[in-house]
Amino acid sequence: ERPPRPAGTVTPAESPVAMDPDDVMRAVHGALDPADIVIASTGFTGRALFQVGDRDNQLYMVGSMGCASTLGLGLAIARPERRVVVLDGDGALLMRMGALAAIGLERPPNLVHVVLDNGVHDSTGAQESIAAAVQFPELAVACGYPHAGTLASRDAVADTIADRSPGLRLLHIRTRPRADRKLPRPDTTPDAIARRLRANLEATS
Repeated sequence: ERPPRPAGTVTPAESPVAMDPDDVMRAVHGALDPADIVIASTGFTGRALFQVGDRDNQLYMVGSMGCASTLGLGLAIARPERRVVVLDGDGALLMRMGALAAIGLERPPNLVHVVLDNGVHDSTGAQESIAAAVQFPELAVACGYPHAGTLASRDAVADTIADRSPGLRLLHIRTRPRADRKLPRPDTTPDAIARRLRANLEATS
């Protein structure tokens, strides 16, 4: 039987505004450590990460909408010495909200769950999602995350991602729907990207 845990905390943002998605992705990418394992959700999230900079510690989910966070959970448990950063979307997270409960139960201290919330399913035509009805930080804390909050500026994004203090947390970032819809796709196959990440993991085991 698991012992009771203290309630998590939600850090509110001061006047949160929707930021430019490319600025946010550059801030995230620039603050990552080469030792991090990075899992990017399907659609424009993975393609935007690839556009900013491709690395062998990055995996771009293809098709498996909503599964990035649980893949990140498994990697965080399997490799506790490495930080795992999941780049999720609002629509993807809403597709599999049960992942929050699974992650909140396990509470891996090396997992950072980033939710890029633009309020739409951008890569399929920018149809409106139901994210406006959901408070992601409060939801994460209710599911067992020890800390969650909304980041309201590019500097806050960069500083928070660069902070390698241990502890599971959800970082909610509001972005605008994408104006430029011609994002490049990864120039190698999903299988090759998976093998590349596996080699990265084996090299540091």
